[in-house]
Formats: sequence, structure tokens, C-alpha cells
Amino acid sequence: MITEEEARKQNLPGSDVFLMTQLAYKDELNRDALIAYLNREAYKAFMDTFTIGQYPEIKKEAEAITSGVRMVPPTIYRQMEYMNFEYFKIAAGFELHLKACLLASDIVIHLISKSPSFN
Repeated sequence: MITEEEARKQNLPGSDVFLMTQLAYKDELNRDALIAYLNREAYKAFMDTFTIGQYPEIKKEAEAITSGVRMVPPTIYRQMEYMNFEYFKIAAGFELHLKACLLASDIVIHLISKSPSFN
């Protein structure tokens, strides 16, 4: 086995490419970039739900129901129709955010391949 530096000197194929998840453990800049990426993906998962992303609309419709409207408003109906998928996206958003929190605390969250550059 040769070191990462030696592979770069020899310009070997793949010596300049790393898995994004493993690159996060090489230095602080890459770690912080992965933390930001995971949190952005978590935000997108949360905002893609009716429960969170459409909350103002759901609140208006719920107020209309309490004031005597006898039909189920469209946003609340879609929320009920996709409720299990809603739960899945919210859980996935929390998982991504919690991975970012672990990574910020320098806890390894990915399987690291056995190579000399990742001790």
C-alpha cells in the first residue's frame, strides 16, 4: 500500500477522488460542508410535507372547520391521504439532522473503508 500523497505524486487514477461521506473525515472544512448538506436535505424533507410545509394553509382550513364548514378542505384532505408518507419524510428529516449533529460532535456516522489515508 502507498500513501495518499504518493498516489497523488504518481497521478494514479482515483487518487484525487473520495467518497463524499469519507471526505468529511479528512478535515474540518469538508466535515462542515457535509453537516450543511445534511441539514439542507433535512430542511427539504420537512418542507416537502403538508404538516410542516403547508402549515399556514392547514391552520386556516382547521379554523374554517371549527367555524362550521361541513366539508374537508383540500390541504387537510391531502395531508390525511398521505399521512404515512408524511411521517416517513419527517422521520427522514430528523435522521438527517441528527446525523449532522453527531458529525458536528466528531462522531463517525459512516462506514469508512480500510485505506491508509483514513486512519
